Amino acid sequence: MHGKLVAILLAAMMFVSTAVVFSDSNSSDAVDPTYTFVGYVSNEAGAALVSKTVVIDNATTILGQGTTDSTGKFSIEVTTSDTSNLRIRIVYEGTAGQAGEVNYKIVNAPEGIEWMSTPGDDHTVLSLDLSKFTPVGDTYTLSSSIGHAIQVANATSTVTIHVVGKDGKELNGAKISLYDDKKIVASGISDYNGHCELSSTINYDTYRLVIKCNGYKDYESSLVVNESQIYPEITLTEKQAPTFLGMTTYHILMLFGVILGLALVVISYILVARNWKGMQED
Repeated sequence: MHGKLVAILLAAMMFVSTAVVFSDSNSSDAVDPTYTFVGYVSNEAGAALVSKTVVIDNATTILGQGTTDSTGKFSIEVTTSDTSNLRIRIVYEGTAGQAGEVNYKIVNAPEGIEWMSTPGDDHTVLSLDLSKFTPVGDTYTLSSSIGHAIQVANATSTVTIHVVGKDGKELNGAKISLYDDKKIVASGISDYNGHCELSSTINYDTYRLVIKCNGYKDYESSLVVNESQIYPEITLTEKQAPTFLGMTTYHILMLFGVILGLALVVISYILVARNWKGMQED
């Protein structure tokens, strides 16, 4: 009898230890759940925002990101065990999480997506309250159509160009124009300090910058507008005056003036000499 009790106790101990090991093994193999977030992004006019990066993070780490398609729709997978501090933003320029990232200002959002109250955030980051959504499986639909999309502002800025010439001299009267393809988006004339402030309603984009100034070669380059700023000074190159036998037009005119002056002196001398001779004969 005693031996049977010992055997039963040993079996029970082995069962408990096996259960503990199995439990520990399961807990170590546990993985965080994965959720899918679907929604739409549009501009203020309601048009789909295409090929823009949408980012979901938890204030410290990017958990997932995706790109809007031709209809403005995005689908982002996020793997996390904590959904209490999820945020969303739309990248305008640069790479998400890297220096130089510029985000759209968000002007309207569906219910359940709230503006962050972080000072200086300028409404570019929103928080997600998942309790306001009813998931289908593991999928949360943040907006069901482009008509109920997250709306972003048409990002605009003020652009100030600084134009100088030889030896860094500020150029007054230079005509500065920004082109979108062949259409002029904004234009202005530089002041005595060489500065020209263009319209404050220039959308974030890449433009063709053209500068023209008397006595200088035309300047042309691409210009990326992504924030209000004074761009580095642009130095124009002086035009080279046309030459003949190594002489510029200015030098040729000077030489012509000298020759003409000498000719007039000679003619005057001849005329005076003739008159003098005629007076002597009389």
